[in-house]
Amino acid sequence: MKRDQSGMTLVEVSIAAVVLAMLVTGLVTAMRSFAVTYGSLEGLTQNTERLREATSFLRHSLREALFLGPDAFQLDGSQIIWVAPLDRIGSAGGITWFKLSGDGNRLLLEFATDENLGGARLVDGSEPSWGADIAPEVLLTGVSSLEISVRPDTQASWQDDPEKPMAKLPHSVKLDLGLEEGQWPPLVVALDNFRGTN
Repeated sequence: MKRDQSGMTLVEVSIAAVVLAMLVTGLVTAMRSFAVTYGSLEGLTQNTERLREATSFLRHSLREALFLGPDAFQLDGSQIIWVAPLDRIGSAGGITWFKLSGDGNRLLLEFATDENLGGARLVDGSEPSWGADIAPEVLLTGVSSLEISVRPDTQASWQDDPEKPMAKLPHSVKLDLGLEEGQWPPLVVALDNFRGTN
């Protein structure tokens, strides 16, 4: 007399366990890969958003640059200084000096709000007090290069070393940023107060 067998044999259970283990391993690998990709994409998105915010701020403040004297607009290597109105930041606002420079792998923006404006120097010839009222702001990290050039007038070519002191505002400014992730398109800004300065 034969008995009806119920259940699974040891071989069948072993095969089922191996198949289940392979499925779980594949699922865990896929989830880990998804998490790494998501983290990378999130970091790239944040960097791109920060870069867009920085270029938007620079475009706005450079466009509104004012000419308050021969040293009010300076270009020196990978550093640019200009004077423009600034919307309120903390307790500071109004006419403000800006200094944009490359600092290692950072793009640094410094501010000075001295009351005694006389170009990019105080009337007594000293430097403005950078960072006294508004702390310097790191606009970007991961910057590999910063090239700044100006177009003195509409017909001139781009110059990275214009005549000093500048007798008027240039027509436009170009910022070329090299990033560790690649090149960002140049930021070209036409200055609103170009025509009225002599």
